[in-house]
Amino acid sequence: MSNNDDSTIRLANIGEVAGGLGVIYAAAVRRLAADGLSQRQVADRLGTSSPYVERLLRRRVEREVVRLVGEGRSPSEIAQAVGVPAARVRAILARLDAELAQAAAHLEQVTREEAGR
Repeated sequence: MSNNDDSTIRLANIGEVAGGLGVIYAAAVRRLAADGLSQRQVADRLGTSSPYVERLLRRRVEREVVRLVGEGRSPSEIAQAVGVPAARVRAILARLDAELAQAAAHLEQVTREEAGR
């Protein structure tokens, strides 16, 4: 065997291959959910766990909520567009606001510490 055999090349690219498969898998989850399958049905069809499917779908909903907020839509309009209860949209927005406030407080603290040096 030489140093350039195929198994060495493939081992070096595992991260890239896994990342690509993750993108394809996430697209399959989104497509099946858009076709009306439940989380459990999507998980069964793809041979994975329902919590993993739930996490992927939750992230998709959160990204869509953020996009629609950027367009100036109201929580009720967003809920209707995304297909979730308005209470869930408000909870997502509250969590994101809290995370933003925490990041701003951290940035302010770091800025004060840097100024004190």
